[in-house]
Amino acid sequence: MLTKYNYMWVNLTSMSLAIFVLAFNTSSLVNALPVICVQYGMEVSSLQWIMNIYMITAASFILIGGRFCDIFNRKKMFLFFSLIYSLSSLIIALTDSPSVLFTGRLVQGICAAFITSGSLAFVKLTFDPRRLSLAFGLWSGLIGLGCAIGPFLGGVLTDIISWKAIFWLNFIVMGIVIYLSRKYLPQPLRNLNKKVSIDIRGFILFSLSIFSIAYGLIRMSDSGIFSLMNIFYIVAGVILFYIFVIMEKKTKDPLIHFELLKNKHFLCGIMMLFVIMVSDMGIPYFLNIYMQNKIIFDYSPGSSGVMILPFTAAIFIFSFAAHPLLKVIGNRRLTILLSLTAIVIGELILSFGCCTLSLKIIVTALIITGSGIGLCFPLSNTLSMSSIRNDNVGEASGIVNTLSYIAELSGIVVCNLCFFGAGHLKLSLNSKLLKPEHMSYDIMDKMLLGKGQEVLEIIKCYPYTHKEIFLLAKNSVVISMSVTILFLVTITVVATFLTKYLLKNPMTQASNIR
Repeated sequence: MLTKYNYMWVNLTSMSLAIFVLAFNTSSLVNALPVICVQYGMEVSSLQWIMNIYMITAASFILIGGRFCDIFNRKKMFLFFSLIYSLSSLIIALTDSPSVLFTGRLVQGICAAFITSGSLAFVKLTFDPRRLSLAFGLWSGLIGLGCAIGPFLGGVLTDIISWKAIFWLNFIVMGIVIYLSRKYLPQPLRNLNKKVSIDIRGFILFSLSIFSIAYGLIRMSDSGIFSLMNIFYIVAGVILFYIFVIMEKKTKDPLIHFELLKNKHFLCGIMMLFVIMVSDMGIPYFLNIYMQNKIIFDYSPGSSGVMILPFTAAIFIFSFAAHPLLKVIGNRRLTILLSLTAIVIGELILSFGCCTLSLKIIVTALIITGSGIGLCFPLSNTLSMSSIRNDNVGEASGIVNTLSYIAELSGIVVCNLCFFGAGHLKLSLNSKLLKPEHMSYDIMDKMLLGKGQEVLEIIKCYPYTHKEIFLLAKNSVVISMSVTILFLVTITVVATFLTKYLLKNPMTQASNIR
């Protein structure tokens, strides 16, 4: 018979395994994307959507998932969406159709929204304030573990078996989560206030705004920054989000009580989480493209995963070190600033390493950056959630995780714009060396991605200047990677200064909206 103390840790294990599956499912596909691209004959834009459709739907549904957690039975909801997530993984693994893959990823994104909200809320409600920081550290550590072994194990499974083995593994682990949760997860009291309703109108506006902005940014890498249609999508998304904010303030039971953002500690926590998640997704995604590029290192998916492992392993290890380090330093503000500074230093070194093609410098930079991100993970979650009372833990969890998924999406979409935008500019400035038919976005993308035989065929079109074309393509990839990393440096520096300002005052009282 389990004691209350043991139940607490079994519940944490169940919730941590669930969040591990979500993190692993996202990061493990990074190294498999080039293989999926070749198998299904996809273009670059389609390749992005394997990742983006998952994160857009997760970001869109996670707010309403948080509200459901505050109103309905959390345990039943968590079990239901975990089951659907598991079954969708099984269907993707058993079938061989691009449409099934995209549909399955969309369904998984919806399920991930409810699983994540329920998971974080259960951790908050299960542990007392004395152990809450440690619990968030362990919960965040499993995110770090999922990110850590995802690119490596995903690459190895893709090399040895198939990329579908990733989804078989998801199916098995989520089955364990369902068993533990069904047997040991406590039945929480649901909100008995019948007057509370779900803001469907706000949900639709928020979802449309996220999709419109993301779609416009994704199209920019294919059809250009100054395309009128792309600008239209982005402007329309911004207008829809502005309408969403105005209407939420007038709604009786909104998806977001914006009063929560007046709590500087909560605001600082979600801002930190946004910044570190952009780097956590952007660095492995584009470093994988960089490593597998035929004209740079020409690594296999498995070898590329090994190279990214120092970064993700550092995130995992230092996620557990955050709580002890905070005790040693004794100052949360100083600990957070040191963590963000480590990220900045690591990313600057990484940018230099990518320019010089030095593997030693790249690995060193990845360890430094990963350690900073690992420390920030639990610190940001503790900072945001510990300032919120239990009445609004579902909504707060929804906000935290919405920002997390939007950050992951930004880590691909915005960084993708930086990567291909810088590469296109470099190639365009040297247009005299290239034939007109090689100046299309599609051909330039293939040169930047270094897609094997296709790149070699392009270079062969220049028998007298093939060395110059090869160097031009190589330098374009290097510049693209460097600009992408420098973008990450910029937003991290901004976050560091904002954190320094927001954490001037002592811890505020827990926020509660009634």
